[in-house]
Amino acid sequence: MSSNEAKIRVYLKEPIARINPDIYGHFSEHLGRCIYEGIWVGEDSPIPNTKGIRNDVVAAMRRMKPPVVRWPGGCFADDYHWENGIGQRNDRPRTINVHWGQVIETNEFGTHEFIEFCRTIGAEPYICGNVGSGSPKEMRDWVEYCNFPGDSTLARRRAANGHAEPFRIKYWGVGNENWGCGGNFTPEDYATEYRRFSTFLFDFKDAPLHLIACGPPGNDANWTHRFFEKLGGHRRMYGYAAHYYCGTSGTATEYTIDQWYQLIQRASYVESLVVQQRAIMDGYDPQRKIGLIIDEWGTWHPPAPGQVPQFLWQQNTIRDAIVAALTLDVFNRHADKVIMANIAQTINVLQAMILTEGEKMLVTPTGHVYAMYAPHQDGTSLKVSFEADSITLKDSNQSLFGLAGSASLKGNQLFLTVVNPSADTPLDATIFIYDGNVKEVSASVLTHSDIHAHNTFESPHAVIPVETKMDVTGASFHHVFQAASVTALTITIEFEDNQSTDDDNIGNKSILAEMSEFTEINSYNVTGKKPKILTIWSFKYEVESWREVLEQTLNYIFADNDEFVSILVKEYPHLINSDPDKLPVPKQLDNNYYFETNLPAKRIYDFCKQAFKSIGWPAEEWKVWTN
Repeated sequence: MSSNEAKIRVYLKEPIARINPDIYGHFSEHLGRCIYEGIWVGEDSPIPNTKGIRNDVVAAMRRMKPPVVRWPGGCFADDYHWENGIGQRNDRPRTINVHWGQVIETNEFGTHEFIEFCRTIGAEPYICGNVGSGSPKEMRDWVEYCNFPGDSTLARRRAANGHAEPFRIKYWGVGNENWGCGGNFTPEDYATEYRRFSTFLFDFKDAPLHLIACGPPGNDANWTHRFFEKLGGHRRMYGYAAHYYCGTSGTATEYTIDQWYQLIQRASYVESLVVQQRAIMDGYDPQRKIGLIIDEWGTWHPPAPGQVPQFLWQQNTIRDAIVAALTLDVFNRHADKVIMANIAQTINVLQAMILTEGEKMLVTPTGHVYAMYAPHQDGTSLKVSFEADSITLKDSNQSLFGLAGSASLKGNQLFLTVVNPSADTPLDATIFIYDGNVKEVSASVLTHSDIHAHNTFESPHAVIPVETKMDVTGASFHHVFQAASVTALTITIEFEDNQSTDDDNIGNKSILAEMSEFTEINSYNVTGKKPKILTIWSFKYEVESWREVLEQTLNYIFADNDEFVSILVKEYPHLINSDPDKLPVPKQLDNNYYFETNLPAKRIYDFCKQAFKSIGWPAEEWKVWTN
């Protein structure tokens, strides 16, 4: 079948925000074979392990660069009592996993084992506390046990259990799905519980807490409005966590082409959740001090034949990979809104990264997507547009995108990921790079001619990425995106003057090689330093005074972005105002607002750094240099 033509436009000079690595987070619950057999086999197991944790799983997870893992649930969390999972393993009580098959929970895998797993794979632990059947005291004691560095009884107990130093766990969820299995609360009742629990969760030395509240089921605007209304002025909260499962269409491995498209379309609705939930939150939190989190998401297929239904084991095909990729692309494109996301789940449950069977282990197509997309972590999300014919869905007035993806930049490395959801049609696309030239390109492509293809223990490499080098240069190039594919392009960029792509002028030269003759000014040496160069993201401006630094910074932030104007004017009315009479020595900005000019260097430096943080941009992307 001949390729259709499409266009992709990447705008290097239009940053969105830093992509928080935690967007690539994971979720591991005491459910089915996720923990037991998936992660934990015990120190006496014939399966190769280190301290009871599977070596093959650790190696596979490290390749995905997991930033954070959420545990112990899920619904399990609100019936879990942490003290059952510490101390000598043969002395731990045997309890019932009431939510997932009423199987016996041995509690062999508890707090110490979970944190050991996280540290081994390079991830931050995210512990979800028990609000449903627990108490503020129980969760407060868990925090002390993990984080207190002094000589309390709980700290001594931690030391006696093998860890004298505090764990310093920062991410703590205050309950899970409290609208359902976590207690069937109303939003108002949960807001009251959140205030109560969070009051007793204390920061200890070198261990400030990042508390996460339970958000809505799906894109439930009513829950969010009512929760924040009741919460009132209580704002001790790092994140607000929604859950979104796109469900299934057909089964995990058996579906028609129409069902292929139906599921992909349902997955794409997560973008509406991100945009609409953040908009609601902005009404209560205009400075965005509380981040949006989606800490459970993914496909949810019918129970697989031959598997225990309550264990939620499912196969994972190229369709699941498409779902994972398009969802991660949504989060990347909205890096100014999403601060964490956790796919469900890591191993042997739902949309897993890894499947195990005894000593056997394989990486699923979804797991390969996570490894492919890892370079996005900590990059700067860029504006990118996709022009391709939409796919009309059968028996429906709806359509599906023809191509979608995301782009990020680190130094001179552009990373572009693209999903072609078409079951049978490749797309020949021209990729335009605005404000830079391509020096070299490498591609990683995950696809298969069979849209039902998946990895099995007999054929564990049926669906794997294929790496290639591309011989292309210039301001644009062509690439054919295969049908039913996920593609990751690593593009080395050269920033040049006086170049153009279409009718846009290319901007400044790359600053990376030019700063060697300058010294960066920091908060400790700012006084008495005369600024020469201001760099914002990858753009350089010559300046002669600290007033010019402030003026250029504000003009850059406010360019075509009324939202950022509102945030900073509300937070700093004594420095930025629409009324010049309210400022001692005002000067007009490009957007007709005014800023105060009579400020010392240290005040300007600190304000600009804080302004970046206030609008959700990484402060390290703003720098001032002197010679």
